[in-house]
Amino acid sequence: MPNNLLSIIVPILNESDLLLKFLDGLSCQEFCELEVIFCDGGSWDDSVQLVKRAQSSYGFPVKLISSQPGRGKQMNAGAKAASGSWYLFMHIDSMFEEPRALMLALSMLQREKLLPGQKPAAGHFQLRFQRKEQKPSFSYFFYESKSRLDLPDCIHGDQGLMLNRSFFEELGGFEEHLPFLEDSALVDRVNESGRWVLLPSVLTTSARRFEMEGLRARQTLNALIMNFRYIGWQRFFDELPGIYRQQTEALPLDLLPFWLKIRELLSAMSFKRQWQLWLATGGYVRSQAWQLLYAWHCYAQFRHGQMAILSSDEILERMTGFERITSNPIGRFISALLVWCWFHLTYLFLLKRYFKYSRTKAT
Repeated sequence: MPNNLLSIIVPILNESDLLLKFLDGLSCQEFCELEVIFCDGGSWDDSVQLVKRAQSSYGFPVKLISSQPGRGKQMNAGAKAASGSWYLFMHIDSMFEEPRALMLALSMLQREKLLPGQKPAAGHFQLRFQRKEQKPSFSYFFYESKSRLDLPDCIHGDQGLMLNRSFFEELGGFEEHLPFLEDSALVDRVNESGRWVLLPSVLTTSARRFEMEGLRARQTLNALIMNFRYIGWQRFFDELPGIYRQQTEALPLDLLPFWLKIRELLSAMSFKRQWQLWLATGGYVRSQAWQLLYAWHCYAQFRHGQMAILSSDEILERMTGFERITSNPIGRFISALLVWCWFHLTYLFLLKRYFKYSRTKAT
């Protein structure tokens, strides 16, 4: 019989509040042989002690390994320690509501592997955010709906990444030199040599980061990060960790330091280099215009209490005319100009809000 053991690999760093809840959720899974590997990146809370005490409390093996900090390094170390022929990389704040979610997902990928003439398949789950506020939110509805698509920048590590051990090794694992976005790099390599499939269950994940930082601010920063990754602006990423360290974890995300840093980096460039960067950004933003179409579709469905039904292929088909008109230097220039205006107007807004907050605090 083939080895159908599923190794669930979870990077942790000071996650003592969530560890047992995560394990309790997995203990409800049926008809799936699994093991859980926690990859600790140097926790100084009770995480390590909690995992050690939990190792004999569940009906599946619970392993604990230590590695250098960094999700890429931690998950690669977890993969090396895994016994299963299938991997599922998860975040600690995620859980499944369906007791047969893992069994169904593994069965689907096993069937996909047997299809003749097909590239290797990796799977991801649809997201559902667990929020403190229960009032319906279009923003969360849109992002949950987008997690069902396999278009660029729609698949991320918080959706759970499941694939065969041999395919993972063929891909070379996670890139360890990246401080973050290691999941996006792996997603891209799967797209190059394989394909993604949507697994048949929903993965619930905590909205704690969005609720703490603010959904709009976090998604704005995410959009900047994905754009600069796409155009290869490494200087921004070299400076990013320092800006992050200035943020207070208990407060909403402050975007002004990021805008100031971008302006500083741009001012050090020649005018020609600046516009090369803006034009590259315009090309990326133009390629993401399908999100406006999809957002309109999602809003119509949201108003009627229905699920978004457009597939990736249908979106691309409807965008054919737009692509034909804008996929040229003029289209990219117009897009770059619009982004330039948005960036500077947002900067003025952030400055105005900062000075208003400073005056209020002073009084």
